[in-house]
Amino acid sequence: AQKKEFNSDGAQKAREPREEDEEAISRTVFVTHIPLNAFRIDLQRVMEKFGQVTSCRMVIDKQARKFSGKAFVEYANASHAKKAVKAHADAKAGKKESVSVNGHNVNVYLALNRNGIQGLSDMIKLKTNRPDKRNLY
Repeated sequence: AQKKEFNSDGAQKAREPREEDEEAISRTVFVTHIPLNAFRIDLQRVMEKFGQVTSCRMVIDKQARKFSGKAFVEYANASHAKKAVKAHADAKAGKKESVSVNGHNVNVYLALNRNGIQGLSDMIKLKTNRPDKRNLY
């Protein structure tokens, strides 16, 4: 178990990103538009078409305490994650059959680390000239 560290005002210190965290991000994809009746095993079976899946984490809405239709899938190898993203891109371009779970098309993107999310949020603010209201962290 990791030991939590706190600063002088009692707030938890942000931990330093480690190399293995960055490496795990490169092997992870973010999947959206998953049907709400799908189970983790349904998603894992579909995503295993692109390579060995090491973990599949479904995102639960904190307030509703229900599945939100999003998940993070971690592969054993970064090339498998890129293959899944490429399959989604090819399907959007009409070149291949779409990636689907229980008959519903899903979106597959490479996962971003905290810096990547902040950069995306900043880009949205610049484009739209309004603050990003999503709960990113």
